[in-house]
Amino acid sequence: SDGFNKILLPLSGSEVDVFLFGTYSLAAIFIILFSALLANQISSPIRKLTLATKSIAAGDLSLDLKTNAKGEIKELVSGFQYMVKEIKQNQAMLAEIEREEAWKEMAKQVAHEIKNPLTPMKLSVQQLIAAYEDKSDKFDMFFKKVTATILNQIETLKNIATEFSNFARMPKLKVEKIDCVEIIKQSINLFSGENIKIELNTNLEKIIINGDSQQLRRTIINLIRNSIQANSKKIIFKISENESEFIVEITDDGDGIKSENIEKIFDINFTTKNDGMGLGLSLAKRYLNSTGADISLIKTSKDGTTFQINFLK
Repeated sequence: SDGFNKILLPLSGSEVDVFLFGTYSLAAIFIILFSALLANQISSPIRKLTLATKSIAAGDLSLDLKTNAKGEIKELVSGFQYMVKEIKQNQAMLAEIEREEAWKEMAKQVAHEIKNPLTPMKLSVQQLIAAYEDKSDKFDMFFKKVTATILNQIETLKNIATEFSNFARMPKLKVEKIDCVEIIKQSINLFSGENIKIELNTNLEKIIINGDSQQLRRTIINLIRNSIQANSKKIIFKISENESEFIVEITDDGDGIKSENIEKIFDINFTTKNDGMGLGLSLAKRYLNSTGADISLIKTSKDGTTFQINFLK
């Protein structure tokens, strides 16, 4: 019977094993390549989203994320694009608000800086008028003193107006070598016509520091003005020194500062006055810190207040 005849195969057994191994290996390679391509199509939009997120975190809101993804991935990308658009619009609105606030703040600072010189100018003119009407023998002395004061304050106003007009900001610091004692004396003289006693106690005839003379003068005037508004009758300036600093203490006998306000006095826009703007002490501290100096509250009570200014040698 031919049913039991041997069948001759074209390949030997070992050759068949090699053929089957090669076929399965090729199929496995195709499966791996197909899986990799499929995975890349899925992961590519995710990678783009990751990079876009990093770009946004760095502040780049102008990116335009494009992808050929479909289904849920496409919805995710669309949602991300919408979020970027909303962030960009909100950023523009915030920038506009910040610009408005900056202009308001600038206007308040200019108003505050202009207000300071006007009061001593008014008092000086009143003093001159009184001397003229009384036919005082000291009229010539008053005239020279008042005109010097007015010219000095007019120069300050001129500088403020010029800087604001040219640069729309407060005057730049003009840091140079200045005599702190002389500036304090000049500031005290501006209040000679007011009903307050101001003393300067020091053994130092001259203190040379790095600073802006106009800014320092405004700081001293503001401290004196605050003491007067606190019902002070006497203010004492005491100047001393140690190995590394010049120290100026300003002590008054006014009403003092309430305990709940002590931590806020150097905060911008904080004031307890009905017509105050809350800029004086905050601007003074900002100026002093910018030149390496500092101002601090030493003590306060119902019997008076002491501030201290430290200048580096």
